[in-house]
Amino acid sequence: MERGKIIQIKISKGGVGKTFLTVQISSLIAALGKKVLVITTDPQNDVLGMMKEEISENLYKDGGLKEIVLHNKKNVIRLRENLFYIPLEFDGYFSSEFFKRLPDFLSSMRKEYDFIFIDSNPTPRTDKAFLELADYIIIPTLGSARSIQGVVSVLETINPEKILAIVFNQYRKTRLEKEVYNELKEYCNLLGFSDLVEKPIPYSSKIEELVAKRKTIWESQDKKIKEIQDILMNIVEKIYSL
Repeated sequence: MERGKIIQIKISKGGVGKTFLTVQISSLIAALGKKVLVITTDPQNDVLGMMKEEISENLYKDGGLKEIVLHNKKNVIRLRENLFYIPLEFDGYFSSEFFKRLPDFLSSMRKEYDFIFIDSNPTPRTDKAFLELADYIIIPTLGSARSIQGVVSVLETINPEKILAIVFNQYRKTRLEKEVYNELKEYCNLLGFSDLVEKPIPYSSKIEELVAKRKTIWESQDKKIKEIQDILMNIVEKIYSL
């Protein structure tokens, strides 16, 4: 039996669109017929805010990620057909026992799901634990010097062969953003990974409207977001070819 693949959306700082990418990529793969699980290490649980109109007051009655890993609780939320989600409890603290049991938990999830996406929070110990267990990594970023330094830091600390894509988000085509984008492409070329840097995802107010309506970009016929759909479709094609 083929094991499900774990893909981590890896960031070094917040506010670069990790949850947006997680939601859009995972929802398309689920719509194409694969069974997909999204796990978050971020106690804000923004995935739910993007996809569920109503969030039950009993969301954590059966526990979140920590209780599931530590005590085999069952609290998997259906977001769409074939797409499921495990929330994280609000305190966000992970014990040593959690990290000890995490590999076995993810191994069991591989048997049940075709793809497991980790919507990660840049907390060092947690981030490191999931990175070691992930098969592939997608890195979202913005077109600022600080954000790009975070990407370079990631490239220097993990196996580049794990990296599936680097995605510029909310791209406004300013001179600075163009310079930063080109510099990162050149840097990746020097490393021999010229195909890592995807075409930038342009900023669009239509995305904000869809998020407010708890809709994904695949649930819209608006021609103004077709370019974004095409860019993310390219990433999904990479995932399918793994």
